[in-house]
Amino acid sequence: MRLFISLIIVWTVSGTTLAAANDLKSFGDLRLACKDAMAKTGDNLAKGYCYGWIGSESSSRNILCKLAEDAADVLGPFGLVTARKTEGHSMGAMMQGFLNWADANPQVWSRPIFHGVVSNDLWSEFPCEAAN
Repeated sequence: MRLFISLIIVWTVSGTTLAAANDLKSFGDLRLACKDAMAKTGDNLAKGYCYGWIGSESSSRNILCKLAEDAADVLGPFGLVTARKTEGHSMGAMMQGFLNWADANPQVWSRPIFHGVVSNDLWSEFPCEAAN
């Protein structure tokens, strides 16, 4: 139950952060912000948004993996395909994984960030064995 509550908090914080960063509306915007963050250049708000989004998204996917490892019957099909074992990986590794995914999927660049990533191939390099 605590993991479920944590997941809800992470999603809520993610939505609040989106409202604060009005200029970052699409995955293309997020991609550019993350490129700047990796290069340690650019606008601090945008870089902070990248760090926040990566941290939030990777944490929520890791929570889904933990639920799968605990054999919790609450995930459903979406939770199973998006669960990732992100724990123990650096922010830089998670950011690079996002950039690899975004660069390989330019069709999502115009999609609003608020809709979330409903792609099961994001961070496929960090599979959750319990969810497979």
